[in-house]
Amino acid sequence: MQGVSALSHVIENLAHTLLIGRLQRQFECQRLLQEFQCASELSIPPQSNKIDLEAQTATCPQGHTVTGKPGPKQDGRPTWLFTFPRATCEACPLFERCVRSKKTGRTVRAGPYEAYLQEARARQQTKEFDTDYRLRPAVERKIGELVMRGLRNTRYVGESKRQFQRLWLGAAVNLKRLFTLAQAQKVDLHVILSHLGPPNAGLMTT
Repeated sequence: MQGVSALSHVIENLAHTLLIGRLQRQFECQRLLQEFQCASELSIPPQSNKIDLEAQTATCPQGHTVTGKPGPKQDGRPTWLFTFPRATCEACPLFERCVRSKKTGRTVRAGPYEAYLQEARARQQTKEFDTDYRLRPAVERKIGELVMRGLRNTRYVGESKRQFQRLWLGAAVNLKRLFTLAQAQKVDLHVILSHLGPPNAGLMTT
């Protein structure tokens, strides 16, 4: 009985230790998340600055404008750097939230794809984007299902065979979705498929 009691005591201590460790990790994650949210709220994001690629200028949220200079190339494409004067930034009420440098004013970088980013941000403000964005969760769930069923890890060697498995996998997932919708809406697929007729003989022999 003493052995059983000692073992029970060890198990209780182990469970308590694991529980405490789990709670500590949860509290640490919550603390880091809160710090990240606070930092995000207190900082001025780069997209708050209006960059004119044709004029090669950048205007900050307070209306100050500077001319850019070429930055290091990225993927063989040009980039631009826009540095605001330190004195201008220090006199700004947003200085503490905007500037991280100890020597210069705020520096804004425009990458080689800045034009595409500006176009995408403008589209995000449209009703068309809101309509399309509602479809994203369904699409991501379907992509997750494809990955779970082996989209990334095929069992064949060679790109053509790997692509063949991906196509079959996509067809299987689509059929599964079709059967689910038909069952939910009480649609008899046998009746619908019977009107399609037999498959083309020419396609079967090619």
